[in-house]
Amino acid sequence: MYRVYLDLTVRDKTGKVIQKLRRESKSFVKNFMNILHSILTGNDITVVDMNGTTHTIPYAFKDVDNYLETSFTYGSETDDEGGIIVGSGTASPTPDDYCLGNKIPHGDADGQLHYKDTVVGSVIVSGNEITIEITREFNNNGSVSVTVAEVGLVIHIEYKKGGTYIKSNILIIRDVLDSTINVPAGGSLEVKYIIKVVT
Repeated sequence: MYRVYLDLTVRDKTGKVIQKLRRESKSFVKNFMNILHSILTGNDITVVDMNGTTHTIPYAFKDVDNYLETSFTYGSETDDEGGIIVGSGTASPTPDDYCLGNKIPHGDADGQLHYKDTVVGSVIVSGNEITIEITREFNNNGSVSVTVAEVGLVIHIEYKKGGTYIKSNILIIRDVLDSTINVPAGGSLEVKYIIKVVT
């Protein structure tokens, strides 16, 4: 049995927690299943990036012109194209989602959030539970509150095909919150995905 949880913690400008939310994430998208299918079969990966472009990516090394270079979920500070991302879109999730409805961009102006590093924790085994946590903090350095309604998780994939080196950003989860949350001016939002398997 597996469960994926989404934790959100909002703090005001003094660091005081003003809102906490936990919900079960149920919104892995088709991209995730296509990647998993490739891992299980060794077939090439067919995914749609956040711009709506379809990629067929070599799953393994074929030759010097066709191979998967790397894939990772780390999103470094200021990177709003990878790792955990947030938005204000409210449309219900669908299996074919490949981007957020309305991503909130990185930045320090009104209506933006400052994206800190996405941190992927180590695998933790406790009794019969196996857990991975993925966390990112967002700071609101603007003068007005920012409303968050959706959260996503994006994988960076870099590969070479036909001798051309290609980078792509692939959404694997999109969650729409049951109710929006407001990140106050000077405040922060911590988003955490908890992936848990019970043996």
